[in-house]
Amino acid sequence: MGNIDIDAFYLEMGSRIKRARCQAGINQEELSEYLSLGRSSVANIEKGKQRPTIHHLLLLSSALKIQFNELVPNITTCDTSNNVFVFDDKRPVSEKVVSHFTIDEKTEESLMSFLLFLNK
Repeated sequence: MGNIDIDAFYLEMGSRIKRARCQAGINQEELSEYLSLGRSSVANIEKGKQRPTIHHLLLLSSALKIQFNELVPNITTCDTSNNVFVFDDKRPVSEKVVSHFTIDEKTEESLMSFLLFLNK
């Protein structure tokens, strides 16, 4: 994978989360309760100082009523063609996620790209 500035990646993601939260008219305290996180964790995620889990990103997209891929910056240097993530039960991550959340194909592609980014 090419060089990616991880700090810039999470700063951009945090900015997207904050923008979506403000557009949804939700304050940090309300969002923190929905995510079962402290308000300071939400603030740190929005500042790019704390990395949200995939689970929290999916909850964020639900709470903010936006698609998952709208939260995740594009990763143009990520090649998903040769990589498959597998959980302990040997199902690819896309099947595991789909069994717990309803997501469209574009969101699934973004999720896979994001997982690849985290794994590098």
